Amino acid sequence: MVCKQCGKELAPDDVFCGSCGWRVESEDLGTAGDGEKRFCINCGRILRADAQFCPNCGRPVDGGNEGEQEMACGYDWGNASGGGVPKKKARQAGILKVKKLGRHGKDRDESPEEDVRAEPGIVPVPDEGILHVDDESTVRPQKIWQGKKKKAMIGAAAVLLAVGGIAGWMLLSDGPSTGRYGQVLYTKGGEAWAIDASQKEPEKEFYDLEMSSISYDVGGISGYLVKNRIRYSEDHSYIYYPDKKSDTVDYSFELCRRGLDTGDVEYIADEVTVYELLPDGRIVYTGGEDKALYLKDGEEKEKLAAGVYDFKVNKSGTMVTWIQNVHNTDAAVEGDLYVRALTEKEAENEKIASEATLAGYSEDMRSFIYLRDKVLYLQRGGQERIKVDSDVQSARPGDENLETFYYMKEPSDDNMDWTAFVDDDMKASDEILSYPAQEDFQIQKTEKSSGSNKKVYVPDEEAYQKAVEAYEEKTARDKLREQLNSLDISIEKRQLCFYGDGEAGVIEENFNGSLDYPGWNKGIIYESIKPPSEKKLKLSDFQDFAEAESAIETAVFENTAVCAAAGRDVTAIAPGFGIYQSSFEEETGIAGVLLHNEENTIPKLVRIDIQEDGTLNIAEVDQNVSYLSCILNGSMYYIKDENNSKGDLWCDGKKIDTDVYKYSPRPLSEALSVVYASDYNEEKQRGVMKSYDGTEIKTIAEDVHMYLELPGTGLAVLSDYSSKDLAGDLKLYTEDGNFSLLDENVESILQGVLF
Repeated sequence: MVCKQCGKELAPDDVFCGSCGWRVESEDLGTAGDGEKRFCINCGRILRADAQFCPNCGRPVDGGNEGEQEMACGYDWGNASGGGVPKKKARQAGILKVKKLGRHGKDRDESPEEDVRAEPGIVPVPDEGILHVDDESTVRPQKIWQGKKKKAMIGAAAVLLAVGGIAGWMLLSDGPSTGRYGQVLYTKGGEAWAIDASQKEPEKEFYDLEMSSISYDVGGISGYLVKNRIRYSEDHSYIYYPDKKSDTVDYSFELCRRGLDTGDVEYIADEVTVYELLPDGRIVYTGGEDKALYLKDGEEKEKLAAGVYDFKVNKSGTMVTWIQNVHNTDAAVEGDLYVRALTEKEAENEKIASEATLAGYSEDMRSFIYLRDKVLYLQRGGQERIKVDSDVQSARPGDENLETFYYMKEPSDDNMDWTAFVDDDMKASDEILSYPAQEDFQIQKTEKSSGSNKKVYVPDEEAYQKAVEAYEEKTARDKLREQLNSLDISIEKRQLCFYGDGEAGVIEENFNGSLDYPGWNKGIIYESIKPPSEKKLKLSDFQDFAEAESAIETAVFENTAVCAAAGRDVTAIAPGFGIYQSSFEEETGIAGVLLHNEENTIPKLVRIDIQEDGTLNIAEVDQNVSYLSCILNGSMYYIKDENNSKGDLWCDGKKIDTDVYKYSPRPLSEALSVVYASDYNEEKQRGVMKSYDGTEIKTIAEDVHMYLELPGTGLAVLSDYSSKDLAGDLKLYTEDGNFSLLDENVESILQGVLF
């Protein structure tokens, strides 16, 4: 099973794609039967019999308290092809109500929350009794909120704090999952808790991350929109979050921020739909019934534009670009494209194009590529626009400065079907062949009659039967042609083009792929399917449709080649193979591609890199590979000899371990090591957690259900997990191999990676 959005291979139990965040189309909600277990359709977690919400991700078990709704997610600016996804299905989750401070730090409750500091022994906690602090190895947590109903748990998981700007479910991607320093958010007994695992002394103050009245669209919402709803400030001193839904504007919220050290809550803006934090603390956002774009600096707010469909800020926070007055949001996002400097007060809006579809821009937002009426244009600041090409379907930048870019032409009219691989060698004769008339099949014989020879005509039964058989064969071929015409084998013929050094040119005539899959930042990996140049199959050789279909599928594979394009250089990686799975490491730019042939008998893994001179370096890593788990520092970690989702873990041709759950290996960001689960029990959702740093295997803990990397602190591990109680011990594992208990009877780490 692969993701319909980006083509990434999915695990059988995946609900969201780990590569792009697209929701897998499945409504298989586990129902409680006699002796049967229920599973969360959002994260796969086993649920209690009486659970109303998933304790791991917060998804309502009954599917939500509101019906399925269409939600405009906005233009997918991360998709440089310019297609975007204007609408996706979203399900409304419940609302969490908790105690909080009012706007600008004013109390909303009758009494403010006290500043609690831990001291050895016992610590008073307002309205909660006492908090015990045992010793240095046991740190008791500070309660964040206590839901009077289990419904409150949706808020905890709906928050799924996007640490570093990553949505909660996106943490199940190929990249490492990390917390904010030593902070861990988790659920216990229907409540959400926080603990700062980096604190060595219990008396130090805990971080308090109250998240108030949050309504979250759990399931179906785009990862782009989610990561822009909950953000950290550049210095990690503030967390910005949606406080509550707006009653006046659909899909908008009240934006607040909370000081992570002070606990003070400040009101920022109302009716916000999307916002971005600038490095200097200013905020750019859209909101209001007129869909206006605002720039807020402290108490000052400047309206930049109205009718804005979506916007994007560059990495340095110096420029903003947006599309307004959108005319068509179904097939493509077409509107007026603007750009504006954020470094100058009351700067002017610069119009780039009208009725355009944005395809990409440079980091300084002074250069743009966009489509208008299928014509691709390049616009550089202060220069006249350049018409690059016509009949263009999509485009993608090739570098940050937009000196180069790729684009794909519209499909040609002569798409390949079965006739590209089969020679209909009997077509001409079959067109003139009709059912034989018996009187047309006579032979002349000489008979003696009355002493003389007489010529007579008699039926030629043998020739007639042959003619009937020939017509029946023609009828069978006509039926076969009808069946082949209905065969879903239409292959679009599209040109892949490259622009660089001021010139555009075709680099592939038979492009079959996507400009954005697998998202390789140094080029494009794709399949090229070409019709056979010499000998084709013959229609007359087929006995039936099944034989023809199988032969055509084989021919398609034989004429398929996996290729890699880097600039104008195109290299055929593996003729006769297709792409089974692919991934890349952003830091190194190294891509891994798992190839398979028609029978999938020789699945092989290749590494692709670009040398300093710009040439492609392609090397075979291994054969008979079942699954590419991850790439770390250029090394490929993969599974071989798989059986029931478990197999041997290998790294660059070296066998590492056995009985490894194939979906578990993931890189850690700081330690340059890979963690994985062995002896994994899918029913109990736990296994032995191990790590490998390139030289040594370390066993971290038994019966691990999930974990969270804490940069500079260690690993938060939910171990000794009981599938009966659906809970375990939350522990801190440090680099020196020591454990300290953080809490007991913990159900889930909110930002954690689930084995």
